[in-house]
Amino acid sequence: MRRLVILGIILILISSMLIAGCVFEEEKKKEKDDDDDNGNGNGSPALNITELKHEPANPTETDDVIVTVKIVADNALVSVQIFFCDEGSGICTASEDMTPVTGVEGSYTYTLAAGTYTSGTKVKYSVLVSDSEGNNEDGEGKYTVQ
Repeated sequence: MRRLVILGIILILISSMLIAGCVFEEEKKKEKDDDDDNGNGNGSPALNITELKHEPANPTETDDVIVTVKIVADNALVSVQIFFCDEGSGICTASEDMTPVTGVEGSYTYTLAAGTYTSGTKVKYSVLVSDSEGNNEDGEGKYTVQ
């Protein structure tokens, strides 16, 4: 009988330790979510694309297309890249670095040369932003060449 009591106490202690370990792991996971720099769980993203647009709104094949992105970042930006895809063929260009706009913090631009795509082509562009802490943010836009 005494052995059963001791065995019962040991089982209770082991169960308590397992439960405590699970609670600890959940708390660690919650802390990681709260510290997530992409804004998952803390409501204040450290890296965010606040605006992504292209001009002209309805480009022709003779227009340069200027893509502008505005970024809010708590950490230093490492790269701001853009790439374009022809939605019909699925062919995408290699990524290109966007150029910082002088005097406008967090604003970058890229000019796609006229004639890159022909009339009727549906073009999708994507911007990928990375910061010094390894956070990434992306945004997309699209237009049809007139």
